[in-house]
Amino acid sequence: MNELGCQRELFDLPSDISYFNLAYQSPLLKSTAEAGSRAVMKKLRPHEITKDDFFSPLERVKSLFAELIDCPDSQRIAYQPSVSYGIASVVQNLTPRANGNIVMLAEQFPSNVLSYIKFGQDHQVELRMIKPPDEIKTRGIQWNKDLLEAIDQNTICVSVPHCHWSDGTLFDLVALRKKTSEYGALLIIDGTQSIGALPFSIQEIGPDALIVATYKFLLGPYSSALSYYGPYFDDKRPLEESWMNRTGSDQFDRLSEYSDSYRTGAYRYNVGECANFIALPMLADSLHHIIDWKPLHIQHYCKSLFDDFNETIRKYNFNIQHSSLRASHLFGIYPPRDLEPSKIVQHLRKHKVHVSLRGRHLRIAPYLYNDKHDVEKLASALLAL
Repeated sequence: MNELGCQRELFDLPSDISYFNLAYQSPLLKSTAEAGSRAVMKKLRPHEITKDDFFSPLERVKSLFAELIDCPDSQRIAYQPSVSYGIASVVQNLTPRANGNIVMLAEQFPSNVLSYIKFGQDHQVELRMIKPPDEIKTRGIQWNKDLLEAIDQNTICVSVPHCHWSDGTLFDLVALRKKTSEYGALLIIDGTQSIGALPFSIQEIGPDALIVATYKFLLGPYSSALSYYGPYFDDKRPLEESWMNRTGSDQFDRLSEYSDSYRTGAYRYNVGECANFIALPMLADSLHHIIDWKPLHIQHYCKSLFDDFNETIRKYNFNIQHSSLRASHLFGIYPPRDLEPSKIVQHLRKHKVHVSLRGRHLRIAPYLYNDKHDVEKLASALLAL
């Protein structure tokens, strides 16, 4: 049973705004913004920044993120600036093979695609981009089936999200892990549009890497990402050689005695200057809230908001995938063919309802700051068309 109520008072959204666009940018919690403000003010007095500030805040965030994703070892977490950085760290360490292929979804977000395209061009590796079916009702079932069938003995890796960034279609990560393991292929997951709002377990799924930008469902700042790297990456090369990532980096009086070894786990994959004095305190605050709320309860809350909405708008020829095939915190509404999607978005904005347009469908991304009044406002505006 859902144990959460609306948390709007913890955010600073205007009362007349119905914001269903967290998959674009999340609002900060008031407390997260305050944590960032305190961190900015601390930089006014650099004599108060100690050696411990270079390491302890990062370890705290790593521990919190590890707890959120059910990872037993926080040293497998790295702090990075973006999903593209995390994916590039993966692609740099792929081993090309004759007749090799990489399996991905068509219409994924560019950050999770462009490095693979370059890898394919450089090494004559096939990119298998699995297209979504046209039929909405069976979209999730068929897309999962086609994705699994594309994996074979020549697959180097499969790189997918937990739910599709544009319409929330869910992918069976356990089945993907089983199939990739059979063929010795890596499983790489972009969790940017799911981690924090959809339950996820490293111990259950066992991916080789999980990359998550923090400015969406982790309610954190922009230009930050948290990533998990599994045992495959333990002896691989990072994108850059940061002094902080080497053993002995906490001994400031001996930094010119250059170390040849990296700190444990995924530390080598941290971005340079990973002791982000402003972003890390903000992330610690937002992660505390999400862990307290629990992603399962967030998912239940978002589902409960739209229980009546879905059937109502279907009567007016708006299509939505069945809730079992998509996420509840992010999903697509497919309008009737005679309605121009871009004009629908403009119409909604006039009613102070904020959504995104992705392809021909409206992307709806609710959260704990939404309530039934927001959903009724969205429905009324759509039906007025």
